[in-house]
Amino acid sequence: MKRFIYTFTFNHFYIYVIALILCVISIIYPICFIIFIFIVYKYKSKINFYILFIIILLYSLSFYLYTPKEENISNNVVILEKESFDTYSKYVILNFPYKYHLTSRQSFNIGDIINVQGNILKYKKNTIPNGFDSYTYNLGKHIQGQVKIESIKLLYESKLPKIDSKVPLMSLFKDHNMFEDYFFSFLFKLNSLHLSVIILLIFKLLYYLDIENQNKYLITSLIMIFIYFIGYSILVFRLFIKYILKYIDSRLELELSNFELEMFTLFLILIFLPLSIYNQSFIVVYCIVILNYLKVLKTPLINNILTPLILIPFLSIWYYEINILSIILIPIITLLVKYIYVPSLILVTLLPFLGLIGYMDKLFYFMDVFLSHYSINIPIYPINGFLLIVYFLLIIYTLKSIKINLLLKRLVIVLSFILILVLYTSKPLEDKVVFLDVGQGDSAVIFKNNHVIVVDAFGPVDKYLKSKYIDTIDYLILTHPDYDHIKNAEVLMDKFKVKNLVLNKYDEYPHFYVNKILVGSNNLLKIDELDLYFIGPLRNYNNKNDNSLVFKISVNHKEYLFTGDIGVGAEVDLVKTYKSKLQSQILKVSHHGSITSSSYIFLETILPEMAIISVGSNSIYGLPDDLVIQRINQLGITIYNTNLHGSVIIKNKTIETYPP
Repeated sequence: MKRFIYTFTFNHFYIYVIALILCVISIIYPICFIIFIFIVYKYKSKINFYILFIIILLYSLSFYLYTPKEENISNNVVILEKESFDTYSKYVILNFPYKYHLTSRQSFNIGDIINVQGNILKYKKNTIPNGFDSYTYNLGKHIQGQVKIESIKLLYESKLPKIDSKVPLMSLFKDHNMFEDYFFSFLFKLNSLHLSVIILLIFKLLYYLDIENQNKYLITSLIMIFIYFIGYSILVFRLFIKYILKYIDSRLELELSNFELEMFTLFLILIFLPLSIYNQSFIVVYCIVILNYLKVLKTPLINNILTPLILIPFLSIWYYEINILSIILIPIITLLVKYIYVPSLILVTLLPFLGLIGYMDKLFYFMDVFLSHYSINIPIYPINGFLLIVYFLLIIYTLKSIKINLLLKRLVIVLSFILILVLYTSKPLEDKVVFLDVGQGDSAVIFKNNHVIVVDAFGPVDKYLKSKYIDTIDYLILTHPDYDHIKNAEVLMDKFKVKNLVLNKYDEYPHFYVNKILVGSNNLLKIDELDLYFIGPLRNYNNKNDNSLVFKISVNHKEYLFTGDIGVGAEVDLVKTYKSKLQSQILKVSHHGSITSSSYIFLETILPEMAIISVGSNSIYGLPDDLVIQRINQLGITIYNTNLHGSVIIKNKTIETYPP
């Protein structure tokens, strides 16, 4: 009975919450289960195992309830959020208790009730190595999927007052994630620091209004829930729960510590919003909160290094590099945000005639330019998985130091760990060919002899290259100027040093300011050191697709044939000109598997072992064409479709895929 009393008076509730967190993390990182067992064993005298089982079961049921499912929707829903674009709007709708994205050309407002008929589609998981995972990103915002609309109709027009998102203070109440912004700009968006300033101002106001403490907490929680419905930020929801608990604590005289309140707040969030474990801001804030309570020494040194140390692994995962200057300046930026930025936003919102917004813009623009110009970016291997666990165990070991000299010695161990991960990024590149899943477009990367060749650039090629710590592209080959082949090209030329840009000489490309090599029938480029030979275009076809660059390259003793978007006419010319010389083990299928290409004579002449088709899911063009697939299958060729297999990586003896 005594254990039950301890639990329900919160004296040891933090142990249950930490055990729950470790149990949840164990699903992703199984090694954490060992730590879970260790914690349970160490505190077994303070744990009631029936309660622990009920807590874990409760979370599991909640998580299952919110797990996305693909199904039909035919219901009345409420518009929660709206983002307007040129020709359409993107909405977040509530079909209680689930939230979905919905895109429509029809205009609705927040609070409107609409009837939606259609299908719910889950977001794709990550299909690019180290790429963006739209599935977990949207789960972190409790968005279960997107609605493919069959019909939509307005039932009730909201009478709610419209909140102007352009009001300066409102920008602080939107949910932001670090990896969506540059690290510097993120610090000036919604985070716990901004909210702590606003809470402080609310408390000051309530103090001067002579509001007693109990009611102060209740009023603050009501303000927080109102702010939550402006931007649906999990950080605001955290404060809402925390101050409700403070109110209950003061009413019942439980005398809970701040740490106990934080742990029970965390528990309630995990139960009512279980997908918060995917929200990056939520994870970072609670890492800071929990580790802050573990520190033994309460010194300015610890306070100044704790946040940067906690942020480093997340920066390594999101950016694959650390901006040293930004890390060093965090304490200064914190003071600016606390004493200048947030108070200024409040003043500008309340007294817009003061005209402070112009001066603020200039100040932070200057800081942004300064940090960008003098930034020292150091590549670092992602501190993820097992490395993340080791890293945080080292941080905990450091924070438990009882003397400054011991703290400094342990800090050296942490910094040495980081240095090893920095040095690891300098290892030589492995020869391989990567066909990236970029949807309805083309992008491939070839690594050979420590050279980097990028073939077409539709999707986030820059992020993939950054994850490989690459800053130089030896050859950027844009087969032809269609948007689905060059969309990301300018980004690559801005972020990387592009030594050579290879274009076909017959088409007009956007004006790129790098070393151009124009390839045509009279100057088919040969790069002997890379076994890279251009074999087309053989003439000016007066057609962008047929004018595509065609080339062969040998990687790991395998011949690859890249064909851009050439059609049957260009294929026949290649067969007549090169005949058996076209034979290759791997064929990059032309034009996303369109019927305008991949003629039987062309496929039969090449006789590849493998065919790669880059195509989007649910292609509106109906690609790849069934007849093309039939031709390829008749020749016994293995097919890899990016819409089914995700990115395809061909190494020396292995093939890796990243299916959605």
